[in-house]
Amino acid sequence: MTLVTRLLTALLLLCPAMTFAVSGDFNIRVQVGDDTEAPTTPANVTATPISTDQIDLDWDDSTDNLVLSGYQVFRDGLQIATTTVSSYADSGLTADTLYSYYVTAFDNSYNVSSSSVTVATSTLPVVVATSTATSSSHNYGSYIPRGPVEVENFQISSSETTAVITFDTNVYTKLLLRWGRTPSYELGYIGSDAYKTSYRTLITDLEPGTTYELELRLTERFGVEEYVKRVSFTTDNGPDTVPPANVWGLTASLQNDGSITLNWQNPHEPDFSHVRVVGSNLFYPAGPYDGWIVYEGEGTSVRDPRTDLGRYRYYSVFSYDTSGNISSGAVVMVDTDPTAPPELPSESLDTSFDLFMSDLQFWQSGSYVSPDAETIALKRGVPFTVSLPYGVVPEHLKTIVVTFHHPVNTNQIFSFILRINHDKTAYEATIGGLETLGYYPSTLELYDYETRTIKRAEGQINVISEIIPQIKHENKFLVWWFLWPVILLVLLLLILLRSRSRG
Repeated sequence: MTLVTRLLTALLLLCPAMTFAVSGDFNIRVQVGDDTEAPTTPANVTATPISTDQIDLDWDDSTDNLVLSGYQVFRDGLQIATTTVSSYADSGLTADTLYSYYVTAFDNSYNVSSSSVTVATSTLPVVVATSTATSSSHNYGSYIPRGPVEVENFQISSSETTAVITFDTNVYTKLLLRWGRTPSYELGYIGSDAYKTSYRTLITDLEPGTTYELELRLTERFGVEEYVKRVSFTTDNGPDTVPPANVWGLTASLQNDGSITLNWQNPHEPDFSHVRVVGSNLFYPAGPYDGWIVYEGEGTSVRDPRTDLGRYRYYSVFSYDTSGNISSGAVVMVDTDPTAPPELPSESLDTSFDLFMSDLQFWQSGSYVSPDAETIALKRGVPFTVSLPYGVVPEHLKTIVVTFHHPVNTNQIFSFILRINHDKTAYEATIGGLETLGYYPSTLELYDYETRTIKRAEGQINVISEIIPQIKHENKFLVWWFLWPVILLVLLLLILLRSRSRG
């Protein structure tokens, strides 16, 4: 009785109630003891000289009773390589020199086959070229042909941080690949040691949404550089992590029945999705889940019917984009009993650090807006971002609010929460753009609503026209009309002075 039969019999005795469905034939291989059987000997070994310094080896696949692990390659009786495939390119050799090779196969139990038949061949001799093709006097664009090398199936497949370059050549070549953000190819290069006819090269550590310059140089097997190709490619954009602009013009008004009506303008962004209005009777909601949800949708107004939530109502409106990013939040507060004395806690200024309006940074159209005489000049109607560097304020502060007062209508006050950005380097708010020209009195307030500590800084921003004032074309003639008499008078005076000097 074989070991397999004994095992199956024991299994049936232990499980008498078990039944087995009849299926097709199957084989069971059980290894008992150590594997001592070596793989078959590699057959049909060939050695082909490719260049003055390279010989390519090829052979038929070996087999093993269990698992074949790989091959050992020997040159002139010494092992030079171990490979898992049935081919090897031996490079770095001497020109016009005879080399002999044989190959063995081994399995995962380190059983080694007998040696294959030894084959020998010589590397190619050095050929002195009588003339070299040049293209310095021709303009071939991004491709400079210099000889018989031809490239086929050239492709660049890029992702956010990588690029794969694949192509084939009609003859054996060596590769030199350089890349960078500029035609200087300053970021890196890859070179191949062996001559090949098929290439697949990976470039890593690239930046998302960035254009790179790439130069491909190929040298044929006699050492002559015969192909140059220059192209550019752009990596894929990374995931959208930029929050949308906040809603603008947020106002809240108390109705006769005690309800609150809120109005706002949605941001004009192509990926704008919807807004969420959140209310609280404690403080400004710091996030879209900090309080009760008053409204969610694409509208621009809502009525909050709640009337029994205390004297002060705090609202935050968060805008969403189609990628799920959320704005920092536009905020507004309503006093449901404005005739009564204020119940808000008095200021308790924190003297452990200083805060200035100049700590704020403004960015518009991707550029930093430098202050001019401590005044920030922003272009009308262009979205901008307000940023407070992370290290300026203590980490325990819970809410940072920036407020802009309308330059004409003093009743219009617009406030926004500064929220920590994706990189955790600053507190930021993106605002859709201010439409009215003039100076906006501005306030930066920091709240710690555990201790109700307030820190405040004041300043102003100036919204200017994006168009630089110039003399209109139709008024130029009017200017010249007034200048002609002055010019004629100057000419007459010069004539009189000259005539006197002659006399």
